[in-house]
Amino acid sequence: MPRRSGLYGVISNQGSLLRWRRGKCHAIMSNIYAWVCLYDFGRLLVMRKFIAFSSLLLLMPVIQAQDSEPLEIVITGGLVPVSRDNVGTSVTVIDSEQIERQGYEFVADILQDVPGLNLARNGGPGTLSEIRLRGAEADQTLILIDGIEANDPSQSSGFDFAHLLADSVERIEILRGAQSALWGSDAIGGVINIITKSGNGLVDPEYSVSAEYGSHSTKNAAVGTRGDTGLFDYAFSVQRFDTDGISSADDTVFNYTLPDSSSLVTGGNSEDDAYENTTAHFKFGFDPTANLRIDGVVRYTSFESDFDNFTTIPIDSTDDRSDGDQQYYLLQGRYAQLGGALNHSLKFFRNESDTDFFSSFGKTDSKGEKNHYGYQLDYGWNSGSSEQGVSLVLETEEDKLNSTFSGNREIENDSIVGEYRFNNSDFAAAANIRYDDNDFFDSKTTWRVAGSWKFAPNLRLHSSYGAGIKNPTLVELFGFTPDFTGNESLSPERSSGGDIGVEYLSDDGRQFFDITYFHRDIEDLITGSGDTAINIDGESSSTGVEIVYQNDLTDNFGFNTSYTYNDTEDDQGNQLVRRPEHQFSAGIDYSMLEQALKLAVDIRHIKDRVDTAFNEDFSTSLVELDNYTVVDLAARYRINESLSLRARVDNLFDEEYQEVLGYNTPERAYFVGLSGEF
Repeated sequence: MPRRSGLYGVISNQGSLLRWRRGKCHAIMSNIYAWVCLYDFGRLLVMRKFIAFSSLLLLMPVIQAQDSEPLEIVITGGLVPVSRDNVGTSVTVIDSEQIERQGYEFVADILQDVPGLNLARNGGPGTLSEIRLRGAEADQTLILIDGIEANDPSQSSGFDFAHLLADSVERIEILRGAQSALWGSDAIGGVINIITKSGNGLVDPEYSVSAEYGSHSTKNAAVGTRGDTGLFDYAFSVQRFDTDGISSADDTVFNYTLPDSSSLVTGGNSEDDAYENTTAHFKFGFDPTANLRIDGVVRYTSFESDFDNFTTIPIDSTDDRSDGDQQYYLLQGRYAQLGGALNHSLKFFRNESDTDFFSSFGKTDSKGEKNHYGYQLDYGWNSGSSEQGVSLVLETEEDKLNSTFSGNREIENDSIVGEYRFNNSDFAAAANIRYDDNDFFDSKTTWRVAGSWKFAPNLRLHSSYGAGIKNPTLVELFGFTPDFTGNESLSPERSSGGDIGVEYLSDDGRQFFDITYFHRDIEDLITGSGDTAINIDGESSSTGVEIVYQNDLTDNFGFNTSYTYNDTEDDQGNQLVRRPEHQFSAGIDYSMLEQALKLAVDIRHIKDRVDTAFNEDFSTSLVELDNYTVVDLAARYRINESLSLRARVDNLFDEEYQEVLGYNTPERAYFVGLSGEF
């Protein structure tokens, strides 16, 4: 049957994903990241510092797939993966089936239908692409790629989705709401966990190839292989994307009215901005014994991106471009004792970026680096019909920035994190506490509690509440350009908030409904002011409701809808920029010809947004952006067991709109491609 498991996904027994027998989970519940999770290799904290390890370990017990009812596991639900039914936080899971049905080249496009999530892009492919969750700023959501924290110190600790291609992605988890007590300073708004394809558990090796061509001379091709020898599993892929692009500065003329009743006109640009991206991804696992596992990831992206100049509005430029690369490395180990009840994890990862910017003013560069070293101890036990567990994490992170204007800067943060977990057949709860010792800011303690209660056979109450911090970024502290000098006196942003919701799942799993209320307050919000950054006195807030409904009416027809209302205010009562007050999405799936032909329609409506308009003296005012509705259409026809033909039309009705003031968005575009799996 068609399944939009982005709303309520189910893990299968393919690849590294598992099926779990509900009655067999208790003793091993704290260990199930055995197969799926990414944990820990690195340094141990002694007093306030970590001692470096140059060792190997990793591990987890081998757990056999079961043929009983599938139980969905959320890897980022806590310090250990937990079943979705036990997660108190609002979560959306996008699985490989949904990724395939939409056919998008970029992860950012896949995420557009997630409740409470808004995407803002400065033009076409390769331009700055930022995501905001529940009204949080773009640098307040943590992005994980196979367990690697991908937030970039050279991008003001945010993550630019412009260069994240989708071919190697298997699954995405989106946790909304305060996650700082679990994941640290970057997770006030939530966590987006991107999990790539794995060879773990495959009986025979698999090979894949795909090629696509479309509007604006867009070419997209990928090859990959994955498999499992029993002792060693692997997955390797390479993807190449190339397009002539569209103008980053809008070609369509838009007329806006400013608060003083004057007019602002944007658009009228025509010079296309090209983009190229080559991404290689290698993921492996090694099981030297039944209790020991070692995992690793190497990911490399190289890109060239044209962009347009900015005065007070974006304007055409033939000189502006950026060339860069991104590198991600992970090595992790886990060792299981006491039949899997006690687990030790070591983890090391590195995230590097190096970007050169070229313009009429010459060349500048910016390099970012994040290093993480951690140790994690997990212990789980049974008490009658309940399962309980505790975890302790000791970690250190180094953020580094080296740019033409900031010079060489570095901040180190040492952390201790604790978690307690409890669950039985109807109730689950988790509590977290985190202590951060930062070498630039005062030490801080954050916390979070979450719970889940099945109060009726098909109904579940879920809720979470927590306090978090967001440290000023290296860019905010030390500057980035001659026009932005930074402010070393900034204080961390402080947040508190939570959510509460009720969900319904029918007995046959075909219908799913969830309604969630959320609220968050932020004190000392950091914002730009002239040529620097400042803390705003008072509170900024984000309040709203998320509603999700899915219904697979037949094996061949299903639909889903989601609506988010989000009321945001700064300390002056103004709406926060680029956070729509109303956001609606709908998806329709239809299969025919014995499911050989699959059709998908996605609809998005965005209403009531504001953005920042700059005056000649660089003072600012707010301007209301136009509402818009975009419809995308995708089709996939299975020629035989190995080959599929696919086609896609983006922006079917050629809607003209802006996600960011003055910047272009793609017109109607056509794509056709062929893919094979052998």
